[in-house]
Amino acid sequence: MIFIKIAIVSIFLLIANFAPGQSHSKHTAEPFFRNGAAQKVQGFGDRQAWLKHELWVETTFDSDKDGLLDRMHVFVTRPWQTESENLKLPVIYVSSPYFSGIAKDRKKYRWNPLTELGTVPKPHKHPTVKQRKRRNLHMFFYDIQWVPRGYIMVYSSSPGTGLSDGSPTVGGKNETLAPKAV
Repeated sequence: MIFIKIAIVSIFLLIANFAPGQSHSKHTAEPFFRNGAAQKVQGFGDRQAWLKHELWVETTFDSDKDGLLDRMHVFVTRPWQTESENLKLPVIYVSSPYFSGIAKDRKKYRWNPLTELGTVPKPHKHPTVKQRKRRNLHMFFYDIQWVPRGYIMVYSSSPGTGLSDGSPTVGGKNETLAPKAV
């Protein structure tokens, strides 16, 4: 008997959340959770209405020592309701060196790992990186997974990668401070 009552209430909530002819009001486009999992909300589902931004965020460091504070390149995707209805939503933030282009993985670009300790390794070629200005494919997959569930997606390129300023490192302090700035 309890199961039937829960099922009826669940069906009512489902119908109420996805009723046809919904207006674009704050009350029809709010995050909805079932069994602890975010559910798709019809009001957030129109990809054409999503707001997309490209911006740069200034940090507190100068990792490439050019005399200017490094700026991180950031992409943002969010439901339109965050602008027109001032709706506050949670953010999923991803920082990566791979968002806006990386060098080709070729042996001529790598240091020789069989170099004797304490000796100077032979020089190697430095790759050129063709930087993309468009969002890469896995950003799109994150967007279609999370924005319809009421999340804002924020992506930033790591220091010195993609269109971000700075010098790239692996695990350097600048890689900790950059996401903090964003």
